[in-house]
Amino acid sequence: MNTARFFMFMTLAGLVAGHAVQCPPGQYVDKTQNPNVCTQCPAGTEQPHNNTKFTSCQPCRVGYYQNQLGQARCNKCPVGQYQNVTGQTSCVQCPLGTMAGLSGMKQCTPCESGNYQDSLGQSRCKLCAPGTFSVADPSLDHGPISCDLCPVGTSQDSR
Repeated sequence: MNTARFFMFMTLAGLVAGHAVQCPPGQYVDKTQNPNVCTQCPAGTEQPHNNTKFTSCQPCRVGYYQNQLGQARCNKCPVGQYQNVTGQTSCVQCPLGTMAGLSGMKQCTPCESGNYQDSLGQSRCKLCAPGTFSVADPSLDHGPISCDLCPVGTSQDSR
């Protein structure tokens, strides 16, 4: 007997015998609607367990998202993106002057002095070219978005 037929048989047998429904991952028992039917988890949530006791799905953690119904697990935000709110269906591109070099980030990292980022959704900051510089302002939530020419009589060598 294949797994799907066995699961259907066991679910129907449980209903006939008065046992709780065993829901597969990505589904839960909504006791307020119909306690004998499994309901798909909404987007922005996950339910990783085969279960009879879970009556809801958990919202995706920060750094994660889920844009489909009935999923067992949420996905990590890809590099260059972040998510700082739970239960989301998408991630946000890192703003100018920031980067996210790892997946699953809950915030982007500001570029440091000597670096910049002039594009959205990037995984790393760019190094200022020789003869230019940038200074990060710690009071801002982003780093430099461009580099400036060195003042006359000064220079900045490449690293």
